[in-house]
Amino acid sequence: MKVEGFDPLKPVKVEGDLVVDGHHRVMAAEKAGVDIVTTRGKASSVQKADALNSFEDIKVDPVDWY
Repeated sequence: MKVEGFDPLKPVKVEGDLVVDGHHRVMAAEKAGVDIVTTRGKASSVQKADALNSFEDIKVDPVDWY
C-alpha cells in the first residue's frame, strides 16, 4: 500500500465515520501514510452500538502491524 497507494477499486465502506467494512485497510493505510478511499455502507444496529467515534479512534497494535 505504501508503494502503490490505496486501491480505489476496494474502498472502505463507511456510514458517517463508522467503518462498516475495511477496518484492516484503514489500519494499513494509516501505517503507510496514504489517503483512505471510502464509499457509503450501511451499519447494523450492533455495529453502531460498538462503534468508535471516528477514524482517529482506531488504534494500531504495534505487535501486529510493525
